[in-house]
Amino acid sequence: MRLARVAALASFLAIAIGAFQTFYLRAYTFDAAPMRAYFTELPYRKLPGFQRLMTEVGPRTPDGARILVWLPYHQWQQGYSYGYWRAKYLLVHETVIPLLEMNRDAVEPTRLHEAEWVVCYHTCPPPPGFVLAWKSEDGTLWRRGR
Repeated sequence: MRLARVAALASFLAIAIGAFQTFYLRAYTFDAAPMRAYFTELPYRKLPGFQRLMTEVGPRTPDGARILVWLPYHQWQQGYSYGYWRAKYLLVHETVIPLLEMNRDAVEPTRLHEAEWVVCYHTCPPPPGFVLAWKSEDGTLWRRGR
């Protein structure tokens, strides 16, 4: 009986020692700023500059503004949904309107009439009835003309 306990304890210690990784100790020595920047940008790797564009659009529009998001993707599952859901996350005080119908690859033309603002990632044709409000290297912001 005693031999079985010693064998079980020895097995447990061998497994614990074998499972231990030096990463568990090295994690405390990492420089936090570059890691934070890396993990902050990670969800936006497929859309470089998109996060910067959306964080600059937020303060330029009033709370509760209805913003249509124009992305250079014309298929919901092949890129548009990726940017749309991230825009909703970044523009929390605004109502984000998709240009495409959800889960369909069809442009919904009435969505432009619902919007007060249009944000274009990179470039887009000038939306009819809107004037350029702001421009950056990542995109443009248009507001409804008066």
